[in-house]
Amino acid sequence: MARRLLLASLLILSLALLAGAPPIAAGVPDTDGDGLTDNDEINIYGTDPNDPFTDDDGLNDGADVAAGCSPLLTDTDSDGLDDDDEVLTYGTDCADVDSDDDGLGDGNEVLQFGTNPLDPDTDGDGCNDLYELNLGTNPLVPDCTPPVDSDFDGCSDVEEAGKDEEFGGRRDAANPYDFYDTNGDRTIDLFYDIFAVAYLFGSDADFDPPGEPDGYDALMDRSQPLPGDDVWDMQAPDGTIDLFIDIFGVAFQFGHDCTALP
Repeated sequence: MARRLLLASLLILSLALLAGAPPIAAGVPDTDGDGLTDNDEINIYGTDPNDPFTDDDGLNDGADVAAGCSPLLTDTDSDGLDDDDEVLTYGTDCADVDSDDDGLGDGNEVLQFGTNPLDPDTDGDGCNDLYELNLGTNPLVPDCTPPVDSDFDGCSDVEEAGKDEEFGGRRDAANPYDFYDTNGDRTIDLFYDIFAVAYLFGSDADFDPPGEPDGYDALMDRSQPLPGDDVWDMQAPDGTIDLFIDIFGVAFQFGHDCTALP
């Protein structure tokens, strides 16, 4: 019974993958019956129109294309897992080395560590798999205490106590303003942080109502560091988005990143 269910599931998945390929019009040759026309195989994909499995990976060329894999490569993303295993066995993305974005490649998770390549926190204890491996805890057993972020600025206390400001270090774990992340993605980037602050240049809490397209937003505002502090040690909003404190302040932190920990 279980074997029949497995075969049925694989058949349904194969049909679904083929459904993603362009339909073959009547009379258009598809010599090897893989769901790709001979013309497309030769002129677009570079596959063999006489061989449904050009790369011999267990997915025919049409299924490879439908799944986003290369029909010319057995392991499209070079993560150590063949494309057919990624698609049919593990459900991972054959074109993405790290399907769950936990910092571990899919092949490493499956073949080396035994973690789930579709779950960044395999054991559900609040610490992602890479963090646990670096910490020395077991990513398969809920034995890790998630790092604390006392000031809720996106950088954990551990990161803020570090020595490298580009990874959140040399900051005060009690100051929520020293990491200039305006959208909560735990990294200071060009579009969502620097451009966002610059867009509100000149807005004032007293004259530009919050909620308007160019209205004042306290999330985008800081005041200058205290004397003797580092330039990223910004303080509470001062009510005005200006050039030197705010725009230069967020730009100076460009690339600072606190995503290494869960």
